[in-house]
Amino acid sequence: MSFIKRAITSIIRKPGKAAILLALVFVLGNVIAGSISVGQSVRNTEAAVLGGITPIATMEMDWTAISEAHDLNDIDWGDPDALAEYHRVINQYVLTAERIETLGALPSVEFFDYRNQFSLTSHDMERFSPPESQPGMGMRDRDDGWPEHFTLNGSQTSDMVDLRMGVIELVDGRTLSDSEIEQGEHAVLVSKNFAEQNSLHVGSVFTLEYEILDWDSMARVERRAVVREDVTIEMPEIGRPTPVKVLDFEFTVVGIFDLVTRPGEQIDRDDWQAIHTLTERNNAIYTSNRAIRTISEIIFHEDRQLRPDAYDDNAEVDEHFTPFFAFSSTADLDAFRRDVAALLGDYYRITDNMGDFSDVVAPMRNMSRLANIILYVGIGASLIILSLLVTLFLKDRRKEIGIYLALGERKTKIVGQVLVEVLIVSILGITLSLFSGNVISGQLSNSMIEDAVIAQQEEANNDNMWGGGMIVHNPLDTAGFGVDVTLRTCRSSTA
Repeated sequence: MSFIKRAITSIIRKPGKAAILLALVFVLGNVIAGSISVGQSVRNTEAAVLGGITPIATMEMDWTAISEAHDLNDIDWGDPDALAEYHRVINQYVLTAERIETLGALPSVEFFDYRNQFSLTSHDMERFSPPESQPGMGMRDRDDGWPEHFTLNGSQTSDMVDLRMGVIELVDGRTLSDSEIEQGEHAVLVSKNFAEQNSLHVGSVFTLEYEILDWDSMARVERRAVVREDVTIEMPEIGRPTPVKVLDFEFTVVGIFDLVTRPGEQIDRDDWQAIHTLTERNNAIYTSNRAIRTISEIIFHEDRQLRPDAYDDNAEVDEHFTPFFAFSSTADLDAFRRDVAALLGDYYRITDNMGDFSDVVAPMRNMSRLANIILYVGIGASLIILSLLVTLFLKDRRKEIGIYLALGERKTKIVGQVLVEVLIVSILGITLSLFSGNVISGQLSNSMIEDAVIAQQEEANNDNMWGGGMIVHNPLDTAGFGVDVTLRTCRSSTA
């Protein structure tokens, strides 16, 4: 009888020892397979979520750091000299176009853009209200005399960041030309929904207004009755201030865009902040920073002529730019943070679109590192335990081995028989553990990911709650550059 047949016969005749070895290999195999699967799940999740995402960051002045560095917290606002010193200090840190251009030239930055914003009004144009919004949400009563407000979003380049980042896509017409950007022509891009709401098309010309108001006229207060659930309440109604002068600005539609919706992206009808952001993005009007600058200058000079006492001799048009820096990798984003600190000091707050994902992945990466440790320990323990178990089996079979030797069997075949027995049982145990280990670790990975995503979403909801009179939010989310970390995305990545 060959040593292979003897190995199979030995397993059949002594199932107890084989069962012990099988159980041991099965348990150790589950540990090893589970450790490998957990690490792979984390890598799959990271690759799935980050696969099509370009890291992008914006920055703003850190008022707390500036105030602490220059003792601005205890400023006497009634002291003209102290107030002048305050403005002098703040102007040192303002994100001017020149400063943003310098940061945009850093080697870590792939491309950048910066925008100025300005609000104009209209009594004729209508804002688009998305179907998710509740009746009256974000919409002004057109009978109260107040006009609708529309926000102009400037850009410094024809390849504006929203188009390049895939937040919007052109569905008709073109983007602004370089000459229109440089000369500040009143060429604009409008959304498809806004265009349909107002019967606009490429080539249409529409007018927006700026009303210089007499705010003293708001002293007039009227009374009106408000009925709520059979209770009549007398409430004051503040009259609208009288327009002193109305400035008209004409704009030509050169392109129509549509918002790009990420796969699986849904908005809850109760999420008023998301609906407000969606409404603003649909009603945004894209033009150039230069166009906004010329409009601001016209309004500034007209208002200064009508209200000279409201301006000092050194007053100028204010420009508040919001920069956007895009990077090819998160490593470049980290390098950009270091470069900004080296060039400008720790007086700026940098916000990126990777924060939500980092909050989700950080605990999973910790678990992945723990899984790697368990993997190495499991492999080492498997080798040691199997070696000891085989040694014990050999000692227990000394008589059997002695009979084989007495019958003239070679030692190599005896060792081969023992190895075949161990391999047969081990292969069976490893095969079973591969299936069970992947199932168990898959459930564990999904649970870890879901817990991390839910915790991140709850934290985001808490951050967006009212507190101290302000709403704290990520400005990149408002601009449409946020990373949407959802359970659906993460579940699909671990499948």
